Amino acid sequence: MRNSVCTGLSHPLQFARQVVDDVAATWVGLNHIAGVKGHKRTGLSNALNGSEDHLLTREAGQFWHSLGMSALRDIAVEEVKEQYKAGKLSWTQEVIASLREPFPNGIAGEMREGQEIDGHLSDDEDPWDSEIEDELVTDEEASADVKASADVAVVPIEGDTPEEIDSAERFARRLGTLESLKGAATTANMPQVAWHVNREMVRLHKSHHIGSEESAPPRVLQAFLRRKRETEQAVIVATRKVSATKRKAADVIKRAVKKARLAKEAKKAKADKVKVALALLPKKFTSAELGQGHKAGGSAVHRANRVSMLNRMKLRCPPLDPEWEALWNSFSVRHVKHAGTIHKGAIGVFALEEVRTVMEMLGKHLRHESGKDLSGGDGEGDPRAFNRFVRRNWRKLDYDPNVIVV
Repeated sequence: MRNSVCTGLSHPLQFARQVVDDVAATWVGLNHIAGVKGHKRTGLSNALNGSEDHLLTREAGQFWHSLGMSALRDIAVEEVKEQYKAGKLSWTQEVIASLREPFPNGIAGEMREGQEIDGHLSDDEDPWDSEIEDELVTDEEASADVKASADVAVVPIEGDTPEEIDSAERFARRLGTLESLKGAATTANMPQVAWHVNREMVRLHKSHHIGSEESAPPRVLQAFLRRKRETEQAVIVATRKVSATKRKAADVIKRAVKKARLAKEAKKAKADKVKVALALLPKKFTSAELGQGHKAGGSAVHRANRVSMLNRMKLRCPPLDPEWEALWNSFSVRHVKHAGTIHKGAIGVFALEEVRTVMEMLGKHLRHESGKDLSGGDGEGDPRAFNRFVRRNWRKLDYDPNVIVV
């Protein structure tokens, strides 16, 4: 009873049949060809051989032709054909999926210019290099120059009537004027003007039946549009190749700049670390503090002072070779102990003299007391003096089965 009140039908089954009949009647009454044509006009469906490019209309057609999609499609088709002829392709879902270009990082969207090499930026670092950017010619700027060089004249074909030729020439002049206006509006950042010009271009195409399936434009006009598209697409492809080359060169420069910046930051961080380490160690040492006069080569405190003196000298020297760096802690303790047993009461003077000798041999390669690197300045010196000091004295140490230099 409730259903009959809501729908005016006496039975739910009758209501369901009526709904199905309405849906079927609506479906039958639709013009499905219009949907198919809509796919063609918007570029959702397009023949790979280029025979349907003229069906693209309005904004879709303008984007298609301005981006040179016909030429890009032909290149992609040729690449697939070559791979197929070489036996690299088979009719499987995996192979078909591999032919599709993935989005960056596997998601939709695109990166900012240069973002793929940004990595982790410093707090005050821009994700671009304005000096490099200023030197590059963008695709838009290059395309503006292309328009002037891509003008195509109307060439009469045998059998064309004077009226058709005159109409095609007037169309070409009007189209050229509108394209110039649109380019000027885009350059001047006036989207409202560009929109109105774009609407006039749509009207111009409609008035000459361009993109219409009911009434095709004359052959002379079709030939003119085809040559114009081919010329513009060829120049666009060439321009993109030049721009891609310049972008790759800019990427190389950016990577080199970033590498140099990271090296500079690493060098500064190392210098700061050396400066902090030097500040934690005693700066001045006397022979008495190093064990001078003690028959046994000094106490544990004297030996610790001699190790501190060697550690301070190490911080002011060029880096040790990796194998000696790995053995440094063991070497410094064993060398101090061994020297004490050899020189006994004269150990203080001996320790001062061997450190002074190494420092004099290093010359300009010895860091300043504050940790500043002076090796780039004037003067002479041996940057390997400290390495030789360690290697020479390691050979004098007693055999230790727990340590080996390979």
